[in-house]
Amino acid sequence: MVNKVYRKLSTVLFLFVLLAMPITASAKNQLRMSSRATVEESKAYNSSKTAKVISHGEIDRSQLIAGHTRIKVTASAHYEDAEPGDNKIIIIEYTVAPYPNDLSNTDDTYYIAPKNDTVRGCQIVRATLTLSYPDAQQYIQKNKVYDGTDEAFFIEGKTPVLSGTYGTHTQVSLSRIEARYDDKYYRGDAAMTSISVTCFITGPDTIYYNAPVVEPIEECHIYQRPLTISGVVVSGSKVYDGTDVATIEDWGTLYGVVPGDNVYISRELTTATYDSKDAKNGRRVTVHYVLAGGKEGSQYI
Repeated sequence: MVNKVYRKLSTVLFLFVLLAMPITASAKNQLRMSSRATVEESKAYNSSKTAKVISHGEIDRSQLIAGHTRIKVTASAHYEDAEPGDNKIIIIEYTVAPYPNDLSNTDDTYYIAPKNDTVRGCQIVRATLTLSYPDAQQYIQKNKVYDGTDEAFFIEGKTPVLSGTYGTHTQVSLSRIEARYDDKYYRGDAAMTSISVTCFITGPDTIYYNAPVVEPIEECHIYQRPLTISGVVVSGSKVYDGTDVATIEDWGTLYGVVPGDNVYISRELTTATYDSKDAKNGRRVTVHYVLAGGKEGSQYI
């Protein structure tokens, strides 16, 4: 009889202790997601593994204990590493928490967060660097005189500095900037062209970066190139012949032509005239030069 009573008391005591024990993690329910979190699957390199969460998804509420309605799951995401590349994996991690502004609620303590999700085929692209001058007009001249090239000129003393690197990436530098007009020609006094600007970078750390992208400079001009001539000799006098035509005896030398351009004074079209056809001493002779040489000829005045 005593043994029976003892056994009953032991059973009651065991059940009391069991009921009094806190619920351990192993006894908690692991939640499932009815729709998983979504993330941005591509980003520019920023030295961090963090991925941006677009939506946190929804848990399967059919598995919740009756009355447990104030529970939510939040998601965080990170890449497997921070290096630029394709076909990368993003790992999504979930956390169970009470609703905001309801921190006294303890429903979340009965549950384990859902298993991690992964998203494959993601991408970290190289970061695009910037220049200290945001506008190319701050260091490149918009206009120039025709010089036989499409190159634009830099403003003296205005040298852009590279910026936008992360961490200890000091081994990347701006190797050169190319600035070029649409073409090399003068198009007319009212015609405008544009300048395209291309940057180039160098150094071991360029695996993390793209060269800066610079907007074109619009409404630019290439002006005609002025020429000079010296050594021209014009006949100073003639016998009256009823015309104002003067004779050029020596055509002199033309200066300022870009090497390689076949530009010259047209002897057929160039004229030398007296200020009147009438006979008189002290007449003034004017020479009107006409340039020849195809398309290049129109590039000069």
